[in-house]
Amino acid sequence: MSIKMKVKNLIRHKNLLLLTFVHLTVVLFCQILSIFFSQFLMVSSIVNTKLPVDFSIYTKEEKTEIYREEVEKIGEKIKTNPEELIYEFYTIATKDSPWILFFERLIWAFAFLVPAYLFLHRFLNSPIPDLKKNITSREFLTGLYSGVIIFLFVNLIFYILEILGHKPEMNVANKALLNGIKGNFIGFLWGIYSIALVTGLIEETFFRGFLLQQFISIGASKYGLYFTSFLFGFLHHSMEASFSIALVLSLVGFGFGILFIFTGNLWVSIIAHSTYNSLVLLVAYFFGDLS
Repeated sequence: MSIKMKVKNLIRHKNLLLLTFVHLTVVLFCQILSIFFSQFLMVSSIVNTKLPVDFSIYTKEEKTEIYREEVEKIGEKIKTNPEELIYEFYTIATKDSPWILFFERLIWAFAFLVPAYLFLHRFLNSPIPDLKKNITSREFLTGLYSGVIIFLFVNLIFYILEILGHKPEMNVANKALLNGIKGNFIGFLWGIYSIALVTGLIEETFFRGFLLQQFISIGASKYGLYFTSFLFGFLHHSMEASFSIALVLSLVGFGFGILFIFTGNLWVSIIAHSTYNSLVLLVAYFFGDLS
């Protein structure tokens, strides 16, 4: 290998490491921002269910004191039993106030897409996700069928793992969400709108539209595919859930990434993602949490 080629490879590897560090930093910042606002939404939603029925007739000072006491109780529970609070929040969100699901997605959009736009596009001049591109009927069907295939593939993996003696454990949020949707048609419809459609749009715009596209633009699509798929899987992971779920979700992200690379159309991976999420919710509507 010539010296010139060695120098080019060295520069390329340096750029990849730098971009990897930038993406990890941005994702960490976005995740912290998302957790902060999501906790605020969770506390507000739960507190509102604890207020007295005649809360409106109280004086301003009494309302403030009641609200403060409820917030303090929830603050203590966050320290001692956060899983119970999370379950309670998603039960409220699916059964009593399903519009919260949509509001939660808006928080996620703000926490991830705004920083990604500011840091990656405005400061680093990375390509902005192209959502103006038209999608052909063939591309639409490709996304639709791919979402179904990925869903079946994931369930096959979980079935094999169960046969081998390992039954993956979901996190508390997903359990509460799936059980809250079971037999709940209104919750299911809000779930389809918020979790299937809106989440599919937001997550694909972030992971494939911002992150993967930036690697593609510098000729590192293969590395970018593996890296962003890993990020996708482990950003959905939590400590109480099985590690295998994060690995399987990384494969899901890999599938969406392949679609984006080969079609060059972000809408194809968005449709696949929305289809996959819709099927998860459809199964939950009839069976709840199968884990």
